[in-house]
Amino acid sequence: MVEPTPFILTQYGSLENLEKYCRDMPKIELHAHINGSISPETLQQLVERKKEKKPHLAQFTIPKRKLDVINEFFSIFNVVYQLTDDDESIGYITESVILDFKKDGVQYLELRTTPRSDKNGMMTKESYVGIVLSVIQKFSYSEHGIIVKLILSIDRRNTLEEAMETVNLAIKYKNRGVVGVDLCGDPSKGHIDNVKPAFIEAKKHGLKVTLHFGEIEENIPEHASMLELSPDRLGHATHLDPESKDYISSKNIPVEMCMTSNVLSNTVKNYREHHIRDFLITGYKFCICTDDKGVFFSDLSTEYAIAASTFSLDPKSLFELSFQSIDCIFDNDETKLQLRKIWNDWYSSSKNSLLTNVND
Repeated sequence: MVEPTPFILTQYGSLENLEKYCRDMPKIELHAHINGSISPETLQQLVERKKEKKPHLAQFTIPKRKLDVINEFFSIFNVVYQLTDDDESIGYITESVILDFKKDGVQYLELRTTPRSDKNGMMTKESYVGIVLSVIQKFSYSEHGIIVKLILSIDRRNTLEEAMETVNLAIKYKNRGVVGVDLCGDPSKGHIDNVKPAFIEAKKHGLKVTLHFGEIEENIPEHASMLELSPDRLGHATHLDPESKDYISSKNIPVEMCMTSNVLSNTVKNYREHHIRDFLITGYKFCICTDDKGVFFSDLSTEYAIAASTFSLDPKSLFELSFQSIDCIFDNDETKLQLRKIWNDWYSSSKNSLLTNVND
């Protein structure tokens, strides 16, 4: 929760001004799982659609509480996946999630999802990816003010065969909006070495790689093997051993920071003790992200406002954090140039209006 600290009142004039600044500021979202980003409103509409055929889902809501352990988080998706188990639902949630991010001021978005199939064979992993991409391709910056790309995720519990199936889909659809592959899932399950050849294959074909990394201390023994992949980004990086810190620093690997997700999953005690603090001090590259904004009830603007309030970040510092995220995207240099112009134009036009609000 954002608090109106004296610093915030001095720099922004009010908590409302801070929140407005964060919402108006152009933003980049690089760590957003589609099924975890479904808004409560969209989720309720899915429940209404499914409750006749699946009455046991009629009362389902996302619990608003801090989890005891991160593992509890993954059980929520056992129900979410039952609500999104057909072509129509997949297309519906993808468009809803994109529109939610657009409404929040996100102008470049990399969604991620694990390809799924249903038991009846009506939806295959490839048709699942096709549906998501068909929705993504509706959006262009010139018409909608948002650029959307896709990352395909490999679950830590996958067999190598399943992981290769996902990578082959990523390779096949690389020219239709897929920009990378991800390692995700319950960090207490599986091991990177079981699926590592799939990521090596992805790199061979020019796909970018991001890995959920160091979410729990028990993952530390895997770090050396993970970093051998030369990942392009890392997700969370909550628990880092000295060797990993040195490697991330020397290679300038960006970390996708998801503060509320970490706090509510109980992998970090509170916002003040979040490891984003260390990255701010050292200057290591990171980007602020949401992870699962629907599950954790925190959009990207709120994450920036929390960062500002917790770590006393003035408007210029917040903008610079957003601006540096441009360097972290998986799209090409042409897109980066386009985004830098958009960001600089916005900042030039916003400075006077913020100063007026503070003085008022």
